[in-house]
Amino acid sequence: MTLSAEQLDGVKGADVTTDDGHAVGPVEGIYLDESTREPEWALVNTPWVGKRNTFVPLREATLEQGTLRVPYSREQLEGAPMVDPEGTLSEGEEAELYTYYGIPYPHKAGWRITRFYDVFPDRQLWP
Repeated sequence: MTLSAEQLDGVKGADVTTDDGHAVGPVEGIYLDESTREPEWALVNTPWVGKRNTFVPLREATLEQGTLRVPYSREQLEGAPMVDPEGTLSEGEEAELYTYYGIPYPHKAGWRITRFYDVFPDRQLWP
């Protein structure tokens, strides 16, 4: 189950933990499917991975008491592809992330993943 658009305010700055209980870091951004406007990816600050941000799928993530729990191990997050978090992801970046996490790539013509505030410029999750 993917988080709903209504749950996004609760994801703001949420701490992320892995399925094996390791703390990962805070959510820095949300990326949406432009056509459905549904949240697909969280950009998570992962300082233990070379001080970079890591894309983590929101599919199967749960939000409980300010913590976003994702069904992946710390090792999986450490090995995630490095993708530039600016703006819209390229088709190649999308495919690389979906493939890495073992998620079927739902590519459709015109389908894009982009930052939340690029899709909803009048609604700001982060001040």
